[in-house]
Amino acid sequence: MDSKIPDGSHLVEVTQVSLSFLSKKSSSITPHVLCSLSAWFRSKYPEWTVGAVASSAPLNLKIDFFEYAQVVEDDLTVTNKDCPGNVRDAFQKMQVLSNSSDGLNQLNKYFNLQPPFDKNTTQRDITNFFANVFGVFQSMSQYTYDGRNGESQKNLTDAKVCEIMMDTKEPDVIKRVYNVYLWYNGITGDPKTDLTVFPNSYSDMIASVKTGNLTLLGEDNAAARGWMWLCCNEVGFMQTTEGGIFGKTVPLQYYIDMCTDMFDASVTLDYLTPRNKAAQSYYGGSDKYTASNVVLPNGSLDPWHALGCYLNNTATTYPILINGTAHCSDMYPAYDGEPSALVGVRAQIKGHVRDFIKYDPVADGPGGSGFSISLFTSFLILLLSRM
Repeated sequence: MDSKIPDGSHLVEVTQVSLSFLSKKSSSITPHVLCSLSAWFRSKYPEWTVGAVASSAPLNLKIDFFEYAQVVEDDLTVTNKDCPGNVRDAFQKMQVLSNSSDGLNQLNKYFNLQPPFDKNTTQRDITNFFANVFGVFQSMSQYTYDGRNGESQKNLTDAKVCEIMMDTKEPDVIKRVYNVYLWYNGITGDPKTDLTVFPNSYSDMIASVKTGNLTLLGEDNAAARGWMWLCCNEVGFMQTTEGGIFGKTVPLQYYIDMCTDMFDASVTLDYLTPRNKAAQSYYGGSDKYTASNVVLPNGSLDPWHALGCYLNNTATTYPILINGTAHCSDMYPAYDGEPSALVGVRAQIKGHVRDFIKYDPVADGPGGSGFSISLFTSFLILLLSRM
């Protein structure tokens, strides 16, 4: 990943030479992982931009990202104080079932698992099942109330998770978990498939992303493989469940095994650890991040906010924790009924960006920079998103 930062610097230099009619000033506005690159780009190459807005930027690089599950639990607690207890009860009961052949058969029936657990089932297969169940809660929580579409605004939300998990018409809490999956899959799943089936093959998952041939991978699997290479090679971000309502169902070793199986036998924890430490040292982490003219918005409900920066290490570093919002919520268009804090925060961000790109007759010359900034920013974001 460290190559992306100088690559971005070279891109800005080449682009500004090629498009000489544009101002030398540029701003960088990017979400999530690109937002981290944007924030680090601003820190390492301040001469090439006038500022950055890095929404939901994880700046603390750690391998065992157990805080993710903790925030999901906190989100459910804020939504309904009794909701997490039902999730905990369900996961505890599922863990008990996973310890016996009869119990695994019951899980087959509960979740319509394909392929089903059988006599050849390994602990890794069981862990993969729990990771997939946890993944549903992750997705619902990470994008809860986001304005990206009508589903994330109203249906794929923490409120809906708790509504289903608190449904007394269904007395079996494990069935409630499956009902959360049915709700989620009914909205996000492929309508050409049987949406009641719970995919349960670790080997199929690895096979879908194992090749390095981008044509064979396709867009989605190529993105997944690229993301996992970042995680396995440097950034970590492995979302474990070390306790809490999800139990210790998804340990760190599960992700390390994925790294080894997806890439090769050399990609182990011993391989990742020194690279992760070196990257953390190079970029500074969230506590030692220093850059000028950077806005760092995070949503209080976004699990990624746990790795964000909240220190004003320079006079023009602006961390913002947005109450009641989730991942990159500040970047979406406003909608009726959105979290109330967004209105003021968007205005605050716009104000900072205006300050970053304001006309300076000495630096900008007689042409100014107002129009060209927005044009160049759009061009820069388009290219960086494909790097």
